[in-house]
Amino acid sequence: MARLASEERRDQIAEAVLKIISRDGLDGLSMPSVASEIGVVQSAIYRHFESKEDMVIYSIGVLKNRVTGLIKKVRDESDDVFMPFRNLLAFSRTALPIATVFPKVAFGLSADPSYEMRRSTIRGFLNDVIAIFCGILDDGKKKGDVILVIDTESAAFTFWGILVTSIIRWHLTGGDYDVEKFQSDAFDIFLSSIATEKYLAETRGKF
Repeated sequence: MARLASEERRDQIAEAVLKIISRDGLDGLSMPSVASEIGVVQSAIYRHFESKEDMVIYSIGVLKNRVTGLIKKVRDESDDVFMPFRNLLAFSRTALPIATVFPKVAFGLSADPSYEMRRSTIRGFLNDVIAIFCGILDDGKKKGDVILVIDTESAAFTFWGILVTSIIRWHLTGGDYDVEKFQSDAFDIFLSSIATEKYLAETRGKF
Protein backbone atom coordinates (compact mmCIF):
# COMPACT_ATOMS: atom_id res chain seq x y z
CA MET A 1 0.00 0.00 0.00
CA ALA A 2 1.31 3.45 -0.95
CA ARG A 3 2.52 5.72 1.83
CA LEU A 4 -0.06 8.35 2.71
CA ALA A 5 0.49 11.85 4.05
CA SER A 6 0.60 11.94 7.85
CA GLU A 7 -2.84 13.54 8.39
CA GLU A 8 -4.43 11.31 5.77
CA ARG A 9 -2.94 8.22 7.39
CA ARG A 10 -4.11 9.28 10.85
CA ASP A 11 -7.64 9.75 9.54
CA GLN A 12 -7.48 6.35 7.82
CA ILE A 13 -6.40 4.79 11.11
CA ALA A 14 -9.24 6.61 12.90
CA GLU A 15 -11.79 5.19 10.46
CA ALA A 16 -10.40 1.70 11.11
CA VAL A 17 -10.56 2.27 14.88
CA LEU A 18 -14.20 3.35 14.69
CA LYS A 19 -15.04 0.34 12.53
CA ILE A 20 -13.32 -2.11 14.89
CA ILE A 21 -14.92 -0.65 18.04
CA SER A 22 -18.37 -0.71 16.40
CA ARG A 23 -17.85 -4.35 15.41
CA ASP A 24 -15.76 -5.84 18.22
CA GLY A 25 -15.91 -3.34 21.09
CA LEU A 26 -12.93 -1.81 22.89
CA ASP A 27 -11.59 -5.24 23.79
CA GLY A 28 -11.23 -6.06 20.10
CA LEU A 29 -9.15 -2.96 19.41
CA SER A 30 -5.36 -3.24 19.30
CA MET A 31 -2.44 -2.01 17.24
CA PRO A 32 -2.31 -5.35 15.33
CA SER A 33 -6.06 -5.31 14.64
CA VAL A 34 -5.87 -1.79 13.21
CA ALA A 35 -2.83 -2.66 11.09
CA SER A 36 -4.66 -5.71 9.74
CA GLU A 37 -7.83 -3.69 9.05
CA ILE A 38 -6.06 -1.23 6.76
CA GLY A 39 -3.42 -3.62 5.42
CA VAL A 40 -0.19 -2.17 6.80
CA VAL A 41 2.53 -3.33 9.17
CA GLN A 42 2.24 -2.41 12.86
CA SER A 43 5.17 -0.01 12.66
CA ALA A 44 3.09 2.15 10.30
CA ILE A 45 0.55 2.57 13.09
CA TYR A 46 3.18 3.36 15.72
CA ARG A 47 4.56 6.13 13.52
CA HIS A 48 1.32 8.03 14.17
CA PHE A 49 0.06 6.81 17.56
CA GLU A 50 1.99 5.70 20.62
CA SER A 51 -0.80 3.55 22.08
CA LYS A 52 -4.27 2.14 21.68
CA GLU A 53 -5.55 4.91 23.92
CA ASP A 54 -4.11 7.60 21.66
CA MET A 55 -5.95 6.05 18.74
CA VAL A 56 -9.24 5.98 20.63
CA ILE A 57 -8.98 9.62 21.73
CA TYR A 58 -8.10 10.81 18.22
CA SER A 59 -10.86 8.73 16.64
CA ILE A 60 -13.50 10.12 19.01
CA GLY A 61 -12.33 13.57 17.93
CA VAL A 62 -12.82 12.63 14.28
CA LEU A 63 -16.34 11.39 15.05
CA LYS A 64 -17.13 14.54 17.05
CA ASN A 65 -15.95 16.79 14.21
CA ARG A 66 -18.12 14.87 11.77
CA VAL A 67 -21.21 15.25 13.97
CA THR A 68 -20.68 18.91 14.91
CA GLY A 69 -19.75 19.77 11.32
CA LEU A 70 -23.02 18.30 10.08
CA ILE A 71 -25.10 20.16 12.67
CA LYS A 72 -23.42 23.49 11.93
CA LYS A 73 -23.72 23.04 8.17
CA VAL A 74 -27.45 22.35 8.32
CA ARG A 75 -27.94 25.17 10.82
CA ASP A 76 -26.28 27.61 8.39
CA GLU A 77 -28.22 26.37 5.36
CA SER A 78 -31.73 26.02 6.79
CA ASP A 79 -34.14 28.52 8.32
CA ASP A 80 -35.94 25.67 10.09
CA VAL A 81 -34.64 25.62 13.66
CA PHE A 82 -35.38 21.90 14.00
CA MET A 83 -33.77 20.79 10.72
CA PRO A 84 -30.34 20.11 12.32
CA PHE A 85 -32.04 17.75 14.77
CA ARG A 86 -33.87 15.93 11.98
CA ASN A 87 -30.71 15.61 9.93
CA LEU A 88 -28.68 14.30 12.85
CA LEU A 89 -31.23 11.54 13.41
CA ALA A 90 -31.04 10.65 9.72
CA PHE A 91 -27.23 10.70 9.87
CA SER A 92 -27.21 8.37 12.88
CA ARG A 93 -29.20 5.80 10.87
CA THR A 94 -26.88 5.93 7.87
CA ALA A 95 -23.86 5.78 10.20
CA LEU A 96 -24.87 2.49 11.84
CA PRO A 97 -23.00 0.52 13.11
CA ILE A 98 -20.30 3.25 13.47
CA ALA A 99 -22.77 5.27 15.56
CA THR A 100 -22.53 2.61 18.27
CA VAL A 101 -18.97 3.74 19.02
CA PHE A 102 -20.10 6.53 21.35
CA PRO A 103 -22.13 4.37 23.77
CA LYS A 104 -19.61 1.52 23.52
CA VAL A 105 -16.78 3.78 24.59
CA ALA A 106 -18.91 5.72 27.10
CA PHE A 107 -20.27 2.62 28.81
CA GLY A 108 -17.22 0.46 28.22
CA LEU A 109 -15.06 2.45 30.58
CA SER A 110 -13.15 0.50 33.19
CA ALA A 111 -10.93 1.37 36.11
CA ASP A 112 -7.66 1.26 34.13
CA PRO A 113 -5.06 4.06 33.79
CA SER A 114 -6.80 5.41 30.68
CA TYR A 115 -10.20 5.70 32.36
CA GLU A 116 -10.10 9.40 33.16
CA MET A 117 -8.73 10.44 29.77
CA ARG A 118 -11.42 8.50 27.93
CA ARG A 119 -14.15 9.79 30.21
CA SER A 120 -12.94 13.37 29.74
CA THR A 121 -12.92 12.98 25.97
CA ILE A 122 -16.46 11.61 25.89
CA ARG A 123 -17.60 14.36 28.25
CA GLY A 124 -16.03 16.98 25.97
CA PHE A 125 -17.78 15.44 22.95
CA LEU A 126 -21.14 15.54 24.72
CA ASN A 127 -20.68 19.07 26.09
CA ASP A 128 -19.77 20.44 22.66
CA VAL A 129 -22.80 18.86 20.99
CA ILE A 130 -25.18 19.96 23.75
CA ALA A 131 -23.82 23.51 23.55
CA ILE A 132 -24.60 23.60 19.82
CA PHE A 133 -28.09 22.25 20.46
CA CYS A 134 -28.69 24.91 23.11
CA GLY A 135 -27.56 27.63 20.72
CA ILE A 136 -29.97 26.38 18.06
CA LEU A 137 -32.86 26.26 20.54
CA ASP A 138 -32.06 29.74 21.86
CA ASP A 139 -32.20 31.02 18.27
CA GLY A 140 -35.53 29.24 17.93
CA LYS A 141 -36.88 31.14 20.91
CA LYS A 142 -35.89 34.44 19.29
CA LYS A 143 -37.70 33.43 16.09
CA GLY A 144 -40.80 32.42 18.02
CA ASP A 145 -40.42 28.73 17.11
CA VAL A 146 -39.45 27.39 20.54
CA ILE A 147 -41.55 27.96 23.66
CA LEU A 148 -39.84 30.63 25.76
CA VAL A 149 -40.18 28.89 29.14
CA ILE A 150 -38.45 25.74 27.89
CA ASP A 151 -35.09 25.09 29.52
CA THR A 152 -32.84 24.68 26.48
CA GLU A 153 -30.28 22.45 28.16
CA SER A 154 -32.98 20.04 29.36
CA ALA A 155 -34.49 20.02 25.87
CA ALA A 156 -31.07 19.39 24.31
CA PHE A 157 -30.44 16.42 26.60
CA THR A 158 -33.92 15.09 25.87
CA PHE A 159 -33.09 15.03 22.16
CA TRP A 160 -29.72 13.42 22.89
CA GLY A 161 -31.59 10.74 24.79
CA ILE A 162 -33.66 9.95 21.70
CA LEU A 163 -30.52 9.66 19.60
CA VAL A 164 -28.49 7.49 21.96
CA THR A 165 -31.42 5.29 23.03
CA SER A 166 -32.19 4.43 19.41
CA ILE A 167 -28.56 3.47 18.78
CA ILE A 168 -28.35 1.33 21.92
CA ARG A 169 -31.62 -0.45 21.12
CA TRP A 170 -30.41 -1.14 17.58
CA HIS A 171 -27.20 -2.62 18.97
CA LEU A 172 -28.91 -4.74 21.64
CA THR A 173 -31.24 -6.29 19.07
CA GLY A 174 -28.42 -7.11 16.70
CA GLY A 175 -29.78 -4.60 14.20
CA ASP A 176 -33.28 -6.08 14.25
CA TYR A 177 -34.96 -2.86 15.29
CA ASP A 178 -36.84 -0.15 13.41
CA VAL A 179 -34.66 2.80 14.35
CA GLU A 180 -36.36 5.15 11.91
CA LYS A 181 -39.84 4.54 13.35
CA PHE A 182 -38.65 4.97 16.93
CA GLN A 183 -36.78 8.17 16.11
CA SER A 184 -39.71 9.56 14.14
CA ASP A 185 -42.25 8.83 16.88
CA ALA A 186 -39.98 10.08 19.65
CA PHE A 187 -39.06 13.24 17.72
CA ASP A 188 -42.76 14.04 17.18
CA ILE A 189 -43.25 13.90 20.96
CA PHE A 190 -40.13 16.02 21.51
CA LEU A 191 -41.28 18.58 18.93
CA SER A 192 -44.82 18.84 20.30
CA SER A 193 -43.44 19.53 23.78
CA ILE A 194 -41.10 22.41 22.92
CA ALA A 195 -42.24 23.95 19.61
CA THR A 196 -44.69 26.86 19.54
CA GLU A 197 -48.13 26.55 17.98
CA LYS A 198 -46.92 28.98 15.33
CA TYR A 199 -44.10 26.67 14.26
CA LEU A 200 -46.27 23.56 14.34
CA ALA A 201 -48.94 25.24 12.22
CA GLU A 202 -46.42 26.51 9.66
CA THR A 203 -44.71 23.15 9.25
CA ARG A 204 -47.70 20.82 9.53
CA GLY A 205 -47.61 18.24 6.74
CA LYS A 206 -44.09 19.18 5.57
CA PHE A 207 -42.27 16.31 7.28
